[in-house]
Amino acid sequence: MSGFLPQSETDLQRTRPGSNTPGALRTNALLGGEKVIYEDHPRALGLHPVLFWAALPVALLFGAVIVVGATTSSGAEVLVLGIFGTVVFVLPPVVVMAYAVSSARRTAYALTDQRVIFQSGDESVSIPYDQLGGVSVRGRSSTIAFEIRTAAAVPRSRLFRGTTPSLLWKAVRNAPAVASYAQSASQYYRLRLQQTQIRQDLIKASLEDKVFCQYCGGFVLLSQLNPKDPRCPRCYAPIVVAPLGVY
Repeated sequence: MSGFLPQSETDLQRTRPGSNTPGALRTNALLGGEKVIYEDHPRALGLHPVLFWAALPVALLFGAVIVVGATTSSGAEVLVLGIFGTVVFVLPPVVVMAYAVSSARRTAYALTDQRVIFQSGDESVSIPYDQLGGVSVRGRSSTIAFEIRTAAAVPRSRLFRGTTPSLLWKAVRNAPAVASYAQSASQYYRLRLQQTQIRQDLIKASLEDKVFCQYCGGFVLLSQLNPKDPRCPRCYAPIVVAPLGVY
């Protein structure tokens, strides 16, 4: 999935899917200064469909048994039947269904200005954009796969699946739109990171033949210094250079 390359964060924000749910991601998963640009919970029915749908017919079946028994039994028998049926047949499926819903609420998917995040319970894993190989939707499902370019760059976790390590977002609402947005975000922030690195490299290169004056705070070209009496050409203070091996 290619997505489009936004020209600014404003352009990127305009294409953010409507399924975005502010507050879905717990903030303890964020790094200092990191900004969330998309977050959501998975759909409960899609995350644990077997648990949810297997429990529902059991609850309905024995609920019907209780109703039939209530119409053909005495008052005391109805009470005993109701308590027994609720405890043995209705309560367990309800607990299972509640677990499926709770599990979905404790799972969060997020995109930030630095990485892709999958938060499941107390565990949180992520892929930095510069290690993201690709984003795709699995067939016609609601599962988004984030492939990892360099597996050694991310920690081992049960949340990474497949022979080619991938981070899977399951039961994603409006999965195609979210996947396209994720691809656009990764392209934009990856390029911005590269540009920042280029600027830093240029600054570093421009300072390689200069020394810092601790008095006036300026940089002085080495070619401007008198080796026998190195002084700053602006403030005439002596230039002190640390001995080799001392930084």
